[in-house]
Amino acid sequence: MYYLLVANMQVTGDARPDSEVLAGRELRRQRQSKGWSHEEVAQRMRAYGYRFSKTMIAEIEFGQHPLRVRELADFAALFCIEVYDLIHPASRPERSLAEIDQEIAELQHRWKQLQEALAALTGERRMAQAALNRVEAEQKANQRDALAVQRKLIFLREARKESVLLQAADIPVQRRRRTGRRAAPLP
Repeated sequence: MYYLLVANMQVTGDARPDSEVLAGRELRRQRQSKGWSHEEVAQRMRAYGYRFSKTMIAEIEFGQHPLRVRELADFAALFCIEVYDLIHPASRPERSLAEIDQEIAELQHRWKQLQEALAALTGERRMAQAALNRVEAEQKANQRDALAVQRKLIFLREARKESVLLQAADIPVQRRRRTGRRAAPLP
């Protein structure tokens, strides 16, 4: 179905398909026609000086890894085709029904993997958000407690100052009352 959409876009000129995506799809078709695995292609590309992994080959096939011109030329050499055939696969004969079915199966599998990964990430995000909410609530409670303690400290310090001043003022008066004379100042 995607191939038909791409062909439609090329004819009508509505949009230009990404040449990396087209090249990736053609690389996958070439790999499958030779019966090679992703790992086997990665190993064969080591002869050209690359350190590709099977994951990187899969990413290239899905258009998720950008291709350099040199890489494109070396892939073409590996599969014994022209570079032009990689970026303009529409010029080749139509794909077989088996190839289309294979691509559908691969894309469905990839879609299922992505949905599972998305569900796992959504669960992790919810747990992280819940933890963040708990931390924020605890932080707010600690801030309220700290403010209350600070106010109480200020109140008690002021009360102590007043008490000391009152006591200092009362002592000479009480001494005078007892003795009838003026009390000596406190040391």
